[in-house]
Amino acid sequence: RVVSMKDCSQDSRNAILLTLLYVIQAIPLGLSDSTIPLLLKAKVGYVGVAMFAISGYPYSLKLLWSPIVDSVFFSKFGRRKSWIVPVQLLSGCLMLWLSFSIEDFLESDVVPVGTLAAIFTLFTFLSATQDIAVDGWGLEMFPVEDRHTAAACQTVGLRIGFFLSYTVFLFLNSPHFCNTFLRTIPSDTPILSLGVYIFIAGVTYIFLSVLLIFKREKPLTHTNIMDFDDTDDLTPLNVYKRIFALLKLPNLRKLIFVLLTNRVGVITAHLFTLHLASRMPQHVFAEISVVSFILEMLVMWFMNKKIQGSPLSLYLSGYSLMLVWALMSILAAWVITPEYAGEEIVGGGVFVLSGFLLGFRVLAMIMFLCLGSFFTSISDSSIGGTYLTLVNTVTNLGGTWPQTIIPAAVDWLSLSYCRNQNTGINLGENCARSTRDCSSQDGVCVITFDGFYIVCLVSIVIGVFSTVFMKKTLIPLQNTHSSHWTDTIQDDVEEGRVRDKEDRLKFC
Repeated sequence: RVVSMKDCSQDSRNAILLTLLYVIQAIPLGLSDSTIPLLLKAKVGYVGVAMFAISGYPYSLKLLWSPIVDSVFFSKFGRRKSWIVPVQLLSGCLMLWLSFSIEDFLESDVVPVGTLAAIFTLFTFLSATQDIAVDGWGLEMFPVEDRHTAAACQTVGLRIGFFLSYTVFLFLNSPHFCNTFLRTIPSDTPILSLGVYIFIAGVTYIFLSVLLIFKREKPLTHTNIMDFDDTDDLTPLNVYKRIFALLKLPNLRKLIFVLLTNRVGVITAHLFTLHLASRMPQHVFAEISVVSFILEMLVMWFMNKKIQGSPLSLYLSGYSLMLVWALMSILAAWVITPEYAGEEIVGGGVFVLSGFLLGFRVLAMIMFLCLGSFFTSISDSSIGGTYLTLVNTVTNLGGTWPQTIIPAAVDWLSLSYCRNQNTGINLGENCARSTRDCSSQDGVCVITFDGFYIVCLVSIVIGVFSTVFMKKTLIPLQNTHSSHWTDTIQDDVEEGRVRDKEDRLKFC
């Protein structure tokens, strides 16, 4: 392809815009996926965190309404902008409302986990809807040979968004960090509260949505809607039919099965973070995230070109390393973690366990980038938003359902009791399962048997079997031609058989 300076400039602007859209989209996701669970863990235990994880399900079910997002729009305003702009405006207004009440929710004696889960479920629904439109727009912004750029924009944008909603917030919300680096007069209060942060995010959402109105979008052409004869055929019903046709493809069915089951084997990465949530200072998680962000960006830049030929092979390598890392991490946690659930880890143990957290994040980013590259390489741009949504939805569901079930098993397998620090009296059994904070009774939660280790070991064993299965399944899928990932291949095969038969008859 001959590339002009104008094309390069346009591609650069598109890459910046696409990255920015993913940044905006990731802010509420970072809050619901990492920041809020970290703040909740010390108060509600694994069961409460698992309940809150329900808020991630809209991302795993967005396939149900993605055909509507792909096919219902105002052509004069723009196929993708018709959804991105109003969704961002609505998200911004919701953030402004939540900013005035979120602190009261978290500081309650009994945290209303169900209410928080409902609110962030709505946030996730809006972000998922925006993601459908942004994914489809990314496929239309770049030619087929440069689609890996869209995957890179997605990775960078989402990482920056998570960085802002997790790392930056944890730093500015930590009195220790603020007193050490930002203040001359110490204070017990942080510089940035969660309510103020969400308020700033809401204002930013609204401002960027207004600016996006003036961005021109490519008009619909036959190239944009490939297998549809014209825009009149691009209806929700027709897109749903395409989805059902895609689901009949043997290759896609194999991939879906792997994506729905493989995350069970590496759930230790999620459990390890929750295990340390009440045992390490908040600013330590922020510091880990800074180093992680830098390493992730370097690894992403290094791997962007290398993963194009064999993304699934690299994914398998990352998965195998994750299992080894998980086994080493739980052994380290068993040696270092103190007896009491609320007691902080001190000394060199903080650095050791922080290193394991860092490794988990880098490996997860590598695996995410590999899958993203593979998905964009097989996607049919005629229903680009829906096709990417299909595979991303399955991936999200494969990661969400273990997080809503398996963490609860840790509490149910654990034995603990709340002991008064002064008298030593037993104040109640199974304090790890209760939403009532043991510390409010001047007690400490003593864990006599920690189910964390049992659940992690079972997960690793499952992961080993998953690795063997995936090696036999994913490598052949990686070597399959991209045409075998679209439903039109069925028609092409039949047409080819007819031509072969006609050629043989002519020869005879």
